[in-house]
Amino acid sequence: MLLCHKLSVQQQNTQRLHPLDLKINQGERWVVIGRNGSGKTTLLKALVNLLPFKGEVVINQLPLSKLTCQQRAKQISYLPQHSQVDGRLTLREYIQLTASNQATSSFSLDQMSKALKIDTFLERRMGQLSGGQKQRAHIARSLCQNAEFLVLDEPLNHLDPCAQGEVLSLLKELGKTLICSLHDISLAAKFATHIAILEHGELVAKGKVEE
Repeated sequence: MLLCHKLSVQQQNTQRLHPLDLKINQGERWVVIGRNGSGKTTLLKALVNLLPFKGEVVINQLPLSKLTCQQRAKQISYLPQHSQVDGRLTLREYIQLTASNQATSSFSLDQMSKALKIDTFLERRMGQLSGGQKQRAHIARSLCQNAEFLVLDEPLNHLDPCAQGEVLSLLKELGKTLICSLHDISLAAKFATHIAILEHGELVAKGKVEE
């Protein structure tokens, strides 16, 4: 379970995220929606301790601020909206940077690359891949980390409509606890179990999709 209590972020004397509460249970898929600048990325970065915040973020009864980097990596995998990658790395090397032990991993490199249709590019260098192929690589890397919670910021960037559906279907089938931001409300409604709506840094609504 991931709990946020009075979570807020202030930067340069501006309140980027007003105090909010969230409770995310195991297996739930939360989608955060809102206009550009509404605070979606700020919220997701705070959840993975990439921004200084006030309030509390608790993961499985452990305060996020008390976790070591290694402990946090086992709990949360984060996919940023924009990723800078050394183009000299092969796709296989890139995914292996965070992949857990393949002997115990439930989501192995080979399985994820095949599921995301990039298995034929594993020996190709990242600098040779298209934008869509790179995005699939970022998602595969996050999944192979085998963290309990996935935090994904606009995971459908650079993907065509068909690929977007395939990626969302895969994430749904894997049954991971997920918090992600999306712009497409119709996709969010089909994919999520719960939705949170941000406006000017305020959580204006949250609940099950049907609500």
